[in-house]
Amino acid sequence: MQSALIRLTTATAAIAATAALLAQQPTFKTGTQIVPLYVTVTDADKRLVPDLTKADFEVFDNAQPVTLTLFQNEPEPFSSAVVSCSDTSGSMTGSIVCCRPLRSSS
Repeated sequence: MQSALIRLTTATAAIAATAALLAQQPTFKTGTQIVPLYVTVTDADKRLVPDLTKADFEVFDNAQPVTLTLFQNEPEPFSSAVVSCSDTSGSMTGSIVCCRPLRSSS
């Protein structure tokens, strides 16, 4: 009986120690996100500035410097949509003709 009591006391102590250890470990969650920045650098004459390196750039977020984690100096393809708006008000009646499609002569 005394042996069973010692085992029960030991088991209870082990459970209590494990519970105390788990209670002391804080929960910590973190995350990170890479935000792509696509830039085109031109000079005062609107000419492309090639051969730039990571050291040529500074990036800030809320006035705090951010370390660049990835830098690539390669042309990147992108898709674009052309959006056209036409002013068809009365004041533009004379100019609308130049914007209409040409009709075929067939």
